[in-house]
Amino acid sequence: AIGDNYVEFGVAATAGVEYDGFYLVNLNICAGEDAGEVKVKVDGLDSQISSGTYTVAVVGTDDSVAVVPGEPKVTGRTTVQAAEIEIRETAINSLSGAQLIKLTLPKGVTWDKANTTFDGNMTGTVTTTLGSVQVAGGSDRDLYVGFTANDLASRQVLVIKPSINIGKDAKLGDIEVQVRNQLTASGTIDDANGLVIAKYAEETVLVYSVDEEDLPEIVAGRTAADFGADTYTVTVTLEESQANALVAGRYVDFEFPENVMLVNGSNVEVKANGGSYATIDTVADTETNTFEWLVAPTANWKAAKPNTITFRFTVTVDAATADSNLEVVVSGAKAGVDETTVVVAKVVAPITVEATLSDVKTGVQDQKLADITIKENFVGALFDTTGNNVVTLDLEDMSFSKGYVEVVAGDLEIKEATDKNIATAGGDLQFTIDRTSIKTPAEIKISGIEVTLNRTPAEGKYDLYVAGNALLDNTVYEDFSTETVATEYVNVVTPADQGVNATFKIGESKYTVNGVEVAMDAPSYVDDNNRTMVSIRYVANALGVSDNKIIWNEDAQTATIFGKSTVVVKIGENQITVNGSVIPMDTQAVNKAGRIYVPLRYIANALGAAVEWNQDAQTATIITLANN
Repeated sequence: AIGDNYVEFGVAATAGVEYDGFYLVNLNICAGEDAGEVKVKVDGLDSQISSGTYTVAVVGTDDSVAVVPGEPKVTGRTTVQAAEIEIRETAINSLSGAQLIKLTLPKGVTWDKANTTFDGNMTGTVTTTLGSVQVAGGSDRDLYVGFTANDLASRQVLVIKPSINIGKDAKLGDIEVQVRNQLTASGTIDDANGLVIAKYAEETVLVYSVDEEDLPEIVAGRTAADFGADTYTVTVTLEESQANALVAGRYVDFEFPENVMLVNGSNVEVKANGGSYATIDTVADTETNTFEWLVAPTANWKAAKPNTITFRFTVTVDAATADSNLEVVVSGAKAGVDETTVVVAKVVAPITVEATLSDVKTGVQDQKLADITIKENFVGALFDTTGNNVVTLDLEDMSFSKGYVEVVAGDLEIKEATDKNIATAGGDLQFTIDRTSIKTPAEIKISGIEVTLNRTPAEGKYDLYVAGNALLDNTVYEDFSTETVATEYVNVVTPADQGVNATFKIGESKYTVNGVEVAMDAPSYVDDNNRTMVSIRYVANALGVSDNKIIWNEDAQTATIFGKSTVVVKIGENQITVNGSVIPMDTQAVNKAGRIYVPLRYIANALGAAVEWNQDAQTATIITLANN
């Protein structure tokens, strides 16, 4: 010892100190005048013992202390075994001789005296009757405890294990016990307040799923990851606040949104209190997004304690669903469950489609559209399993006539990559995944796109859809979309709204209309009468007349255009009929290589357009004014 409060000793490695052994240091200390914790600071100095500060004793002015060392349980209105109360000496032999205390509960709570027990190392007989000690009265809220505390070589403790009855008049919240000493002698138990031994709460059922960071991700449009056996499952947990909070024989309902279905043929499973899942129903429907559970004990159920019940469902999400949270509504007021909306998963769209809105005009064929970019949102979004490898681009109410595809990022491969030309199937663009991405999500570009308006669609914006079995496998479910999320791609405008400026160049198999280049399958030319001759279809298209309004009569050898005027042209004649009136021409319509050629100026004038000729550029330009 070095001074009154410092001791130093040496440490040597000996055979007696094992790897998990210890040194026991007995500290003989004397309490001073101040109450509080006695702390010892350990300084390891040059040894390998770690330094630190530790509480080794408490100096108290009271003879005893009352504590509740356990966690008070939450309970409803019932008889409950509450948390234990410990009456401890603050120092050895601070309590001495006969002891009598009264423990009082709050209003509405009474003692179940027959089932309240005692433990600890207090000597003498513990009794809950007054015996020979005379005190004033008492009630069911009061419990008298008498015993004898004898001198021992260690501190004594009395453990009270209370059983209590919670009645209808009890207030919600903490149930506290007051301890009152019934004697006046020294060395007796001190009073104590606020000992919480239970918590009284309404009988509730908590509804929740997994933590946010653990929410499963579900790919929209699929029933399983990679179209395999790894199905998408979600869980919902019901946790009773106390026993019997769930009312047996009543129903709890689970309802998913309309864009979610329970997978046909999958099992609805349940487990109680951490047990194993067991099947309670098998889904036999492609149109259901609801399930009901009749509250009843299941495996591992606790009859007298709160239960935690977890349900597991296999679900699939509509392909048109964007990135979002998947929620389920759980309800069942008669079963003890308040209506609760719970997030059970995150929905992930497999791809992102990017495209600029393009204006197109009615009556103009093979119009060029902006490029389309398809980006995988994760590796393997576009799949290549046999029978699941086609990607289809569908344009609402219109038909694609041309397009080229290439992979511009990632390690995905497509079969069309050699010549880049995409097949058209019923007006759709379609390509095939040859190998799915492995390390890097792919980016696919479709360019050189042209659209054909097979009819005269109404003005407005039209959507582009991406579909195909390389993306989706759940389109059999009721009202589910057969395509992914749509994006606006085409804006139809009528020529009359903005006027027409169409230029034809002699000898070229193309023309431009309001800045858009359109291909022709028959070049324009100048005939022997020095007239610009153009295939009748393209003159009419440039002025907003669609193909289905150009009628050919093989027997009569006439072509009729139903535009702003009705124009009839007969092969070999030097006149045309416009709304029944005959208009003479200084040249004739001809059939050349299977195409009906007409003099551009006469047809354009008949349909309400002016024509300008540029001798140097060898071009003829058709012009109409806006709203003309």
